Amino acid sequence: MFEVFPFRGVGPLIFGMTRAEVLGLLSDPSSITSDDPGRETWAYESLALTLYFDADDDWRFESLEVSHPNTRLCGVPVFRRPHLAVLTDLANAGLAGAISRPFDDDEEELYFDHASLHLWREGQCFTSLSLGVPTDSSDRHVWPSEESDA
Repeated sequence: MFEVFPFRGVGPLIFGMTRAEVLGLLSDPSSITSDDPGRETWAYESLALTLYFDADDDWRFESLEVSHPNTRLCGVPVFRRPHLAVLTDLANAGLAGAISRPFDDDEEELYFDHASLHLWREGQCFTSLSLGVPTDSSDRHVWPSEESDA
């Protein structure tokens, strides 16, 4: 099961970790690609998890995508449940204020701007989420502090 937390990361993977620190927690990725200069994408196919590292941030872990069916966001099961029930539970957990970007009647992206969080819906259920480290007003990353890890 994956526990995803805005402003922090996923499970034991905390935004700001180096590639070596991530490798210390996970096995080697299924693939590593670099479609953009200065950006690496690590895919863990069996985990339905993708991690992103950026050279501008000294190759620190700065965003993720996950579609594993047992993913929880702020303690709320995200996938395989009606999306309205998920949104109600997330609001009760303190995560509200999503901006909707419909693609058609059956697909939608929900974006929680303050948390750098995206949820994608197909039909009645969410199918994937992406989360990045938030930025400040100068567009600089705001990395989790040691205090928030305690």
